[in-house]
Amino acid sequence: MTKWVLRQEAANIELMSQTLKISKTMAQVMVNRGIRTKNTALRFLNPSFADMHDALEMKGMKEALEVVAQSIARCEKIVIYGDYDADGVMSTVILFKTLSRLGADVRYYIPERVEEGYGLNMTAVEGISGSRVDLIITCDNGVAAQDEIAEARKRGMKVVVIDHHEPGFVEDDTGARSDIVPDADAIIDPKQADCAYPFKSLCAGGLAYKFSKALHEYVGRPFQDERGFAEEALALAMIATICDIVDLYGENRVIVQRGLLAINRNKALNTGLGALIEAKGYTQREIDATSIGFIIGPCINASGRLEHARYAVDLFTTDDLDEARELADWLVRLNESRRGLTLSAFESADAQIGASGLPDDDVLVIYDPSIHESVAGIVAGRIKDKYYKPTIVITDSEDCLKGSARSIEGYNIFEELYKCRDLFIRFGGHAMAAGLSINRGNLDALRSRLNDGFSLAGDDLVPKMCYDSQLEIGDITYELAEELARLEPFGKSNRAPLFCSRGQKLQELRVIEAKNTVIMTLAPNGSYRKVKGISFGMVPTLRNMLQGRLSPELASAIMSGDTRRTDLLFDLLYELEIDEYNGNVSVQMRIRDMKLSS
Repeated sequence: MTKWVLRQEAANIELMSQTLKISKTMAQVMVNRGIRTKNTALRFLNPSFADMHDALEMKGMKEALEVVAQSIARCEKIVIYGDYDADGVMSTVILFKTLSRLGADVRYYIPERVEEGYGLNMTAVEGISGSRVDLIITCDNGVAAQDEIAEARKRGMKVVVIDHHEPGFVEDDTGARSDIVPDADAIIDPKQADCAYPFKSLCAGGLAYKFSKALHEYVGRPFQDERGFAEEALALAMIATICDIVDLYGENRVIVQRGLLAINRNKALNTGLGALIEAKGYTQREIDATSIGFIIGPCINASGRLEHARYAVDLFTTDDLDEARELADWLVRLNESRRGLTLSAFESADAQIGASGLPDDDVLVIYDPSIHESVAGIVAGRIKDKYYKPTIVITDSEDCLKGSARSIEGYNIFEELYKCRDLFIRFGGHAMAAGLSINRGNLDALRSRLNDGFSLAGDDLVPKMCYDSQLEIGDITYELAEELARLEPFGKSNRAPLFCSRGQKLQELRVIEAKNTVIMTLAPNGSYRKVKGISFGMVPTLRNMLQGRLSPELASAIMSGDTRRTDLLFDLLYELEIDEYNGNVSVQMRIRDMKLSS
């Protein structure tokens, strides 16, 4: 069962409320996110490009600008080597469009997920070299490609790396770490230990955006043009930032907030993006972080998962509206296929857990050859959520096994896999997610070593939901929901505020089992005003709770909709949102968890 934890950081809430002219609830939410000073609060509430750091502070940026600018000036052949997820696609598009605008002889290369796997590979290096390419720019990969980059340079090609993944490292006798990075002409990766750049959490799309702006300045060309290229690049970086689930504070908050403003002002600022928005029926709707993360992003990722990510790059680089619409419609259909494939893969993996001794493991290492490797990461995430254990889903590939890992808070999956690096053909990732290739004979050793070295215990293994404050139902107002909306966009490290109300008697409880939806109606004490609460996906949870407290007949009547009355008291965990329906606006509770009051 999920543990509810009150996250109430100490501060002078009264003073903060008065100084910023915000409610005490809003002040507490901000303090819980580490926002404690007036200046920090104002920057958070009003993200500005003025808060972005100078790209030249980044290690390798100056060298990279020199190498790329020289290649453009000399009319050398340039290949952008990207990746097949949304971050890799968006960073590839930003760099390709940037270099094209600056007159470069440029093309892009996206590896095929199944045949080539993640990152730079020797076969690709050989093929690119055969095309007489002078410069390779990797984006969203490269920091771990020591051998491949050495081969590329041996063949006379220059290499610039733009990556945001953790470099490999070695430790000396004192535990001090030194990065292991390839011998490239320039490496841009803020996660390098000796990179002084203040913000370490940019994704590849964010890095590509900053590089694009810096390159325009370096060659003396305006970043903005009559078509709004600066806003287009920003919107593409915004998509990458949301889809790669990086921390939404600092520069990432500026990129996402300003990128959303740009795309809502002009949904056609990128022809392909406009076509995809149209295909999903969002042309007349506001685009927010949720619609990017759960509507637009999965369609982009579907291309690399089931076909080839170059089609997604084609979509975002074309200026032909008919071609864009055709590609967008195809990506939408492909994503529907991906959903069905993911569901069957999850059910297969879950069944294997139930039929084996895996539930006793602390780290779930699941080998299932029936799972398509393109959805292994999604399945690992869903298994991790169900069992709240670090999970690796491994399946067959052409000449080895490939796997995707997803982790829980407190367990750095990259570092734990790094301890087992002698078992892998290759691997890479970060604290919460990783990918790997491994020989079949090493699978049992991997499972044993990860579980033998597992150090989390007790409370670390209980899923937690941290809420910001406890509210009375009478505290829930439209004005409060509107005020909290100033904290958007929400995402990693800036979750939507979560509140708790305990011992609530419901005026009405409505169950729509066919839609897995629960609707509650509550009223503040002594008030005729009603507040609606809605929950999606919690019908099974409610059924189990009612069966434990009510007679079978009454529980069945509530679940079937024959009655909407109950005297049970509920504890509710929820977000506040503004509901717009038929021209009416009101505040409602989006219920994230519920329990019966003890």
